[in-house]
Amino acid sequence: MKTWILFLLLICRLNGYSQYQINLWFYDGCESKIVALPYEANFIEKEYTVDSVVTHVENMGVYTFSTATNHKDYKRYFSFNKQISGNISDTIYLSKISLTNDGALHSPNTNFKYCGRVCDGYEIDYDSNHVKRVEGYFVNGWPEGKIKYYNSDGKLMKVETYRRKKLKRVTEKE
Repeated sequence: MKTWILFLLLICRLNGYSQYQINLWFYDGCESKIVALPYEANFIEKEYTVDSVVTHVENMGVYTFSTATNHKDYKRYFSFNKQISGNISDTIYLSKISLTNDGALHSPNTNFKYCGRVCDGYEIDYDSNHVKRVEGYFVNGWPEGKIKYYNSDGKLMKVETYRRKKLKRVTEKE
């Protein structure tokens, strides 16, 4: 019995030191190509900054990832959640509708663009499998009303409500 308990304690201890490999690539729908981008992965109070495609994390759970792409005169910003439940290798679809600016903090040139074109009117973005990813109404590059975000299965995941260029409410769906 004592041996069995020691064995279980050893397994639990080794499991606590586990690391999970994350291998992420990104599909840029605007450029129609797969790209390697630096990204950040956040889990509770721990942040991982990754300059390559591969990183290792210590815990399983839902991570918030963020990355950006550089274009001629603007940057596109992306953020998404992903469940980590072991080693993963995945290609993440980057929405064609994205927050952009000229790279300066609090830039007056911040707005939403669809592949470089300022969003104006009702916009819908579909991924490469023709699954709806983002939809909503925009006025001169700014969301107005509800912007809906969908997961890769087309299930509604989040609704952001905007009024006069300000985010008023975020509703997460399960």
